[in-house]
Amino acid sequence: MIPKMTMCSPEIPNMDGAYRLRKTESIPHLPRDYRVRGFWGALGLLGTVVCGGLACEAPPHPNQPKGENLYQLRTGVGVEEDRSRWDEIYSQQKYVYGTEPSEFLRKHLAGVSVGRALDLAMGEGRNAVYLARKGFRVEGVDISEVALRKAKRLARENRVQVKTVQANLNDYRIRSEAYDLIVMIDYFQRSLLVGIEQGLRPGGYVILEAVCISAGTTRDGEGARASLRCEEVGGLFPMLEKIHFSVIPKGDQQVAFFVARRPL
Repeated sequence: MIPKMTMCSPEIPNMDGAYRLRKTESIPHLPRDYRVRGFWGALGLLGTVVCGGLACEAPPHPNQPKGENLYQLRTGVGVEEDRSRWDEIYSQQKYVYGTEPSEFLRKHLAGVSVGRALDLAMGEGRNAVYLARKGFRVEGVDISEVALRKAKRLARENRVQVKTVQANLNDYRIRSEAYDLIVMIDYFQRSLLVGIEQGLRPGGYVILEAVCISAGTTRDGEGARASLRCEEVGGLFPMLEKIHFSVIPKGDQQVAFFVARRPL
């Protein structure tokens, strides 16, 4: 029997169920750095799980880390396996993560001047298309070619244009001083932080939203070092002017929200 997972919130819901080993049985709605492959992969990412009404520890993944994003480090899968899994998830006709943008992005976009925007780990394009509707010239990057095709479809449905880039974010290099806005929603990758800071034009903004782990949370190895810790949220992007940062409980998770601006 596949366990039912807790719904976090309408904005950042948890997965509706775990994967079966061979076939995706239900749709994952975790923030995208928590990518799950297989039943035990799901348990390993969630850490402590419920077994017969009692808390128990999921078995560790036997493979060694092969990548840089949290999913790859936590599970030990390689880039191609990561890409294939997301292609499989996004192969459905419907939009897996919906078409409405992040409410946090919508709320904090008001003070941002319209210009060039970069959406990292864009997925099916819900946030990128919203930015394009607001007048931004948007470039969206994702590892999944299937997701990018759906993002283009969503853009056509909304009569806007989004430039899509299929890339492994472990290797992706953000152009220096090229963007007025960079967003990273439902995803966190530590190796991108310096590039985001340098990729903003003077007066440009970064908007970040991602699950964080609280002090005292047990998580070992490379996955622990790659994770966003709740207590460090206020110290992200030290060269930027902080506009907003907060950590809000969402069900059994903590979600970090951050907005900053590069000085003129």
